[in-house]
Amino acid sequence: MQELDGELLIGGERLPHLSCELDEERCAGRAHEWKLSGRLTLKPEDQARLELERVYRLQLADGRAGQIVVTHFALANGSHVVAEFHPPAPVRRPK
Repeated sequence: MQELDGELLIGGERLPHLSCELDEERCAGRAHEWKLSGRLTLKPEDQARLELERVYRLQLADGRAGQIVVTHFALANGSHVVAEFHPPAPVRRPK
């Protein structure tokens, strides 16, 4: 498990300097595009800015980035919220 600094892009806004723990990371084939899963540590007031199952963009301080979907929130030690995330499901194109 890696712990990294990152920022979450929310439309025209961003949540900077988030603590990110990665469980899995794979290069998606394009430069700097990654499939990421893990957890973000947020301030409680930032949780209100996020929606479950919505696609966001996570940019890590080391230059990697990828789209993520937040799937679950949990309270951590009373002062922070942990948001679990994974890559979005692939878009199926009609044949």
